Amino acid sequence: MSKVVVVYFSRDGHTAAIAREIAKGLGGEIEAIEETNGRDGPLGYLRSALEALLGVAPTLASRQSRVHRGDLVVIGTPVWVWNMASPVRSYLLAHRARISRVAFFCTCGGSGGHKVLGDMRALCRRAPLARLALTEAECANRGAHKAQMAAFLRALGHGRPGEADEPQRAAHPA
Repeated sequence: MSKVVVVYFSRDGHTAAIAREIAKGLGGEIEAIEETNGRDGPLGYLRSALEALLGVAPTLASRQSRVHRGDLVVIGTPVWVWNMASPVRSYLLAHRARISRVAFFCTCGGSGGHKVLGDMRALCRRAPLARLALTEAECANRGAHKAQMAAFLRALGHGRPGEADEPQRAAHPA
């Protein structure tokens, strides 16, 4: 039986909050990407930025993914220096062969979101059913992203490729 699995990585909690909102809206399961080393503090921030810039794929904590072929997999990442978070890169590389139906979302300080969504598509080798890019300001104010979230969830409920590409574009360039 096909199900929805929302997979995400979050360092500061913004992406996790949006992942929970999507999972609730779709009645899906949630799966946090976990890695072997932490990213706390200034050194964790610096490590995150360098790995994102260099395209590093760090080691993830060994754990069985809940994703099975045929599931709708919604994958979320923060934007680090105009790139996807390195743990998300690792996850996509490890699991892309099992992903047939996918959607992407990202959270960013203000820019880089649409580039990252394109990078995720290229790495996953799948056209997303829908895409959502939200800025930190939009994440902080639920009302600011209500229409974008509703359009994203509608597109995933209908499951038509590309249907949500335009409505989800953030009001501010992401």
